[in-house]
Order: sequence, then structure tokens, then C-alpha cells
Amino acid sequence: MTTITLRLSDLVIMAPECILLLGVVVLTLADLWMKSSRTSIGIGALVVLCGALAAAVVQLVQETDATVLFGAYEADAFSSLCKIVLLLAACGVLGIAIGTPNETHAVGEMYTLYIPALMGAMLLVSSREWMTTYVALELLTISTIVLIGMRRAAIGKEAAMKLIVLGGVSSAFLLYGISFLYGCTGTTYYEVMASRLDMGQDASLITIAFVMIVASIAVKIALVPFHAWALDVGAGAVVPVAAFLSVVSKLAAIILLWRVCVDVLFPHAADVVVDVLFVLVCVSLVVAHVLALRQVTLLRLFAVSGIAHAALLLVPLIASGTRPDVDAWTIWLYYAVAYVLMNVGAFAAISLTHTTGTQPHVHQFAGLVYRAPWTAVAIVCIVLSLAGLPVSAGFFGKLFILLDALSQREGTAGIVLAALIVVGTVISFAYYFRIVRQMFWRPEGPVPPSSVRTRWFAQTVLWGSALGSVALGCAPGWLMELLAQLIAHTVVS
Repeated sequence: MTTITLRLSDLVIMAPECILLLGVVVLTLADLWMKSSRTSIGIGALVVLCGALAAAVVQLVQETDATVLFGAYEADAFSSLCKIVLLLAACGVLGIAIGTPNETHAVGEMYTLYIPALMGAMLLVSSREWMTTYVALELLTISTIVLIGMRRAAIGKEAAMKLIVLGGVSSAFLLYGISFLYGCTGTTYYEVMASRLDMGQDASLITIAFVMIVASIAVKIALVPFHAWALDVGAGAVVPVAAFLSVVSKLAAIILLWRVCVDVLFPHAADVVVDVLFVLVCVSLVVAHVLALRQVTLLRLFAVSGIAHAALLLVPLIASGTRPDVDAWTIWLYYAVAYVLMNVGAFAAISLTHTTGTQPHVHQFAGLVYRAPWTAVAIVCIVLSLAGLPVSAGFFGKLFILLDALSQREGTAGIVLAALIVVGTVISFAYYFRIVRQMFWRPEGPVPPSSVRTRWFAQTVLWGSALGSVALGCAPGWLMELLAQLIAHTVVS
């Protein structure tokens, strides 16, 4: 019988996750004794996230490269980078949540449940084994379902039920695909599985397994045609939870898809997987932009536009065709950072102008420039980045992805991807600039100016996102060079 031991050095390697685990235990106990202090629990959760962020930065600076749990968990520069992005996004979500009028039956739990969900997302980044991946994915999904279902309104319960059903179906497809691969290889570890797969002997079985796995993760990302749930679930959640779904949860699933494709799928069936992803991305880019034109409620609008951004994050993977090079990983990470800044800032803007008890609507921005001019300026910076106009992080992110598609993808596929990116960007001007039009060319809305100015945490998130988007748009080179240096020694080596 094998004895499993966990040394102190192993816990140090898993420091970000351990800090989150300890933090959620302490905050849960504190919430039992501090029922009336809702803001204190939120600030405590933010402190826990900052501690985990500091641990991830230390691991990145020290160039930690180690595995624990028999190789099921790996800490390297790439995983540290992804965790930093996820933690920054989660800090932004908590900043939005603190001070937001309570629309749930719970108080402290609304903050503490973000932490296990984030821990699941971070474990997905470092996982190198299928069972660890599955447990991490379920931890993320179940925690998110509970967060959605805590909303008082019936629409929250309906959204949670839809996610339970769709999440169960997605998990079943994933487990079914994994079981096929395990039957062919006798292992659940990515690298060992990749070395044992034999497309000559089990080609049809492996292909079916690959398609199931890709389809399962596509449901989590909400790629078309697996996207319908995203609109209802996003609209049914309160604004901070919708932000978590749109940014942290979706980004974690995209990272998982990149890892699985590069480490397991591409060495054996790159053509099949790339073709499937190519179709999903092209259809998603078309359908998402067309659907967004019809949306007037903000949570549905950003749920649909998030599908288009997720599809863009998969273009470098498709363009590479096989194992992505340093440029592909760098472009992807740059746009991931831009995506976090744009979307967290957008949800902060929605929260600041939202009236409790109503569904966030584009009309809530009416006349904002007259009520809170500086807030309107920050929102304009966010909208410019979302639409992909110069000078913004979104502009250079889309430009880098477009050029990568043209330079790496042979034949007409690269041209098709580039054309869809350009056309989609032009279409996005129509629905993103509705917000700007409301702020500058519509009379004042019903939201009082005080509700916009007094939410300091959300204001900090909004301005941090706006300034970050502008800074990356004015000088994108420094981040690209930094990411390229870090990635060259990890995922591509």
C-alpha cells in the first residue's frame, strides 16, 4: 500500500491555493460571529486574494518550476502568470461587490464563495492530470452555481437551475471522453497519456474522445452552438457574480483548453481538433456579434460579447496548427490581460450606475456625463478598448491576433479568421457605442449622482481598468517583451 505524504515544501509550492483555503476557513468562521458586518467580510476576502497574489508573484520572480501530488500539480512561470491574471480579475470582482446593494439572501457567504470558485480556477491552471482537472472544474462550477442561486429574485434560481443541468451534461461529456483515453492508455496524466496514445490502432475511439472533451470545454466557454445558457445565466446573476462568470470562470476554461490541446490533443490529432475549433470560433464570431446587436439589457449584452472575445482568445491556438510558438502564447496572454481590464471595468461601470431591483439596462447611462463627468470619461476608455479602437489595449490585442492569424495559418483559413475579426470589430461599434451615445446625447437618467460617486471600491476598479487599458494601448511593447521572456523558458521549451 502506497503512503501519500504532503511535505511543507509541497505546501510552499502550492502557496497561492493554500492561502485561499486558509482564508476561506477563517472568513467563514468570522462570518458566524460578525453577522452584521458585511463589508468587513468583503474586505477580508480582498485581503486573502491579495495574499495569494503576492505568493504567485513571488513564485514568478523566483522562477519556481516544480511538481507535487505525484506530478498532478505543476507550478511554473506560465501557471504563475495565469494565476496572477485570474487573481487580479477576482480582486476587481470583489471590489465591485463591496458596497453593491445586497440582492441576495446571504451576507458574508456572498464573498467567501468567490474564494473556492477562484481556487478551482487556479487549480485548473496548474493541473497536469485529468482527475485533478475534473475536481477543480467541479469546484469552480458548483461554487458559481451557489453564487448565482443566492439572488433573491426568481430569475436567479432559474439561472442556477439551468447551469446545474448544462454543467452536468458538460461534465458527463468530459468524463466520457477521459474514460476513452484512459482505456487506451491506462493513465490519467497528460504527458504519459500523450506518449501512449496510438492513432494507428485506436484512431476512431481517440477522435471521438477528443471531440467530446473539446465540446465539454466549449460549453464552459459558451462557444456557439453551446452558448444559449450564457445569456440567461448572466442575466440571472447579480452584477458581481456575472462579472466573475464572464471573466474568471471563462478565462480559466480557455486556459484549460489551451493546456489540453497542446499537451494531449495536438500531438496526435491536431488536424481534427484544429478543424473543430476553427468551425466553433468562426461561428461564434458571427453569431455573437449579430446577437449583441439585439441586446438592450447590459448583462445579456456583455454575456454575448464575451463569447466573441473568448473566440478571439482561441485564434492563436488555431493559427498555430500544431504546438504554439512563443509569439502565439505571448499574443494570447496579452489579450487575456486586456480582456480582464476591459470586462472588469465594464461590469464596474454597470454596478456604479445600476438601480437595485431592476435589470441593468443601457438607459441607465443616460446623461451620465452631466451627473458624473469623470466616471463617464473612464467608461469611454473602457468602451474604446472593448470596441478595439486606438489607442487601447483591446486595439492592439485584436491587431496582434489578426496578424498572427494571417502569418501562421496557411491557405484561406487565416484570411477567413482575419476577415471575421475585422467585420466583427466594425459591427461591435454599433452596440458598444450605444453606451457612449446614452452618456452624451440623452437626458439624465433616474440614477442619482451620489450613487455613482460614493462607491470607492468600484470606482477604483473602474479607473484602474480604464488607466490600465490606456497604458497597454500606449505602450504594448513592454508587456509583450516581458511575457515572451517568461514564456520562452516554460511552455515552449
